[in-house]
Amino acid sequence: MDDNYSFTRKGKNKYYYRILFSTFALHIIGLIGYLYLRNISNEGLVLYISLGVLFGWFLVFALPVYVLYFNHKKFSKAVYFKINGNVIKYKKNDKIISFTFEDIEKIELWLTPPAYDERTDWLFFGKYHFTRIYTKHKQVINLSCLVFDKTKEVFDKELIKRKKKFFPLMEENQL
Repeated sequence: MDDNYSFTRKGKNKYYYRILFSTFALHIIGLIGYLYLRNISNEGLVLYISLGVLFGWFLVFALPVYVLYFNHKKFSKAVYFKINGNVIKYKKNDKIISFTFEDIEKIELWLTPPAYDERTDWLFFGKYHFTRIYTKHKQVINLSCLVFDKTKEVFDKELIKRKKKFFPLMEENQL
């Protein structure tokens, strides 16, 4: 296996634009359906209802996605994660850490409650998660889903401990 991972446009599309667009489209469709079924034609009332729906969408869907995306982006810029056979390299700016699969002590996969319980995610920001790798050299490496979202596929299931966090905000690496 020889894979390179980094923050790319694909991650931004998957974890930011797709979530915002799909939730916004659902709200607009619901708004149009509500106005049509209630036969509301008063322009002032239509404006107030529309503003209320948009404000609700912003508070419940857009704001959490915005906060999570920019938090993850902050810790994902200039991060390169490479798996080459048994050797794993983590690089951020000028700092490079190399270790092997045997050097991994444990891995924590931080998920939102719906993703942790494998339920339907009605808030849509449940896709956000991050991986925390603990090495035997006392290094802690945090990897955002924007950089690396294949934790379950790449690492041994016995090493992975799933953790639940309502709002999976990342922290700076402890290298």
